[in-house]
Amino acid sequence: MGKVNQYKRLAEALDNVSTGFPSFFGIERLGLKKLFSEEDAKTFADMIPRECQTPAQFAAKNGCDEKWASEKLYDMSKRALIYRRRTTEGEECYEYCQFPFAFGLIEFQGAGNPDKSYLPFMGAYAGLSKYSDGLGATMPMYRSVPFRKEMVVDNKVLPYDDIEEVLARHDRFAVSVCVCRDMHDNKECNHPKETCIITDDMADFYVENEMGRAITRDEAREILVSGEEDGRVIQITNSKNAENICSCCSCGCAMLKIAGRFSRPAGKQWGNYHVACVDEEACVGCGKCAGACGFNVLSVEDGKVKVPEDLFGCMGCGRCVFECKTGALKLKQKPEEELYEPPEDLIAAHNAWHEMKVERVGK
Repeated sequence: MGKVNQYKRLAEALDNVSTGFPSFFGIERLGLKKLFSEEDAKTFADMIPRECQTPAQFAAKNGCDEKWASEKLYDMSKRALIYRRRTTEGEECYEYCQFPFAFGLIEFQGAGNPDKSYLPFMGAYAGLSKYSDGLGATMPMYRSVPFRKEMVVDNKVLPYDDIEEVLARHDRFAVSVCVCRDMHDNKECNHPKETCIITDDMADFYVENEMGRAITRDEAREILVSGEEDGRVIQITNSKNAENICSCCSCGCAMLKIAGRFSRPAGKQWGNYHVACVDEEACVGCGKCAGACGFNVLSVEDGKVKVPEDLFGCMGCGRCVFECKTGALKLKQKPEEELYEPPEDLIAAHNAWHEMKVERVGK
C-alpha cells in the first residue's frame, strides 16, 4: 500500500468546509505546503468536519493520546491554521475547528503570518480555479448593512442588520488589518488598512495570536463612522452573530469585486435593502450619488437621478444616500418575500454553505 498523501487529504478536507476548495491541477497543494507540515495536514484532515471539538473528542475519533492532541491542536491554532475558542469548562479549556479557505485561512495568515511565500500559489489558485464560481453560486460570504437606520425609509431595519444592535450584542472587540487592502496593495486605494473588526470569541483568538489589537465598542463604532465619511461600506459576516464586521472599499475589497462579478443569483442576498428615489423633485442632478456607487447602479438623465428597475448590482450599502444632501434618495427594505434571514452564527453559516455546495456539485 502506497504512502498516504496528507496534502491531498488536507485539500479534500478544506473542500468539505463551507463553500469548498475545488482542486486545480495541484496548485492549491503547493500553497498549502508553505503553511502546513505533513503532520499538520494529517491533523487538519483528521478533525471532525464543520464542528468545534475538544482535544478529548479529537483523540477519541482518531485513537490518539489526548495530551498529544491538546498540544498539537493548540499549536496549530497559535499558527492560525485552525480556529480556537474557549469552552465553558475553564480559562485554559479550548475547542477547535477547521476553518475554510476564506473567511478563514487567508485572513488568519494575512493578519498573523509575516512569511507570505504561500501567496503566489494561493493567488494563482484563487484566480484560475473554480473557487470563485462557488462564491457566486451560493449564499454570499458577507452582506451589506446600512450605516444608520435613518438612511432607510421609515427606519425599517431588521435587528440583525442594525449595526448599532450588532455592536451592542458583543462584549469584546479587536481590530486587524484589512487583508484585501494589505495583500493587493492597490496604489489608488487611500483607505486606512486597520479597519477589520472582530468580535467576542473571534476577537480573543485574534488578540491572543497577535493578529489584531483589542479595542472598545466605541472605538469600533468610530472606525465605522470614519468609513461613512471616506467612502467605505459596512459588510458583516453572513450570520446573525456577525463575528466579523468589515469596513470595505470597492477599490480594495475582494468580496466587493466578487459582488460586482456575481450579482445573480446570489446578488439578492447581498443585503436586505436597495436604493430608491423617494423625492424626485428634490434631486438637483448633481451626480454625486452616481459617483459614490462602486457598482455603477445609478446614473443621471435629463437632470435627474435614474434608478434602474431591476436594481442590478445594488448592494444596499447606502453610499449614494450619504452623498445625497437633498434627501432625494433613501434605502428601502426589500419586499417581505425577498428578505434574507442569515444563519445564527459563523459555524451554522459554514454548514449552510456546505449544503449549498453539495447540492450544486454533488459532494
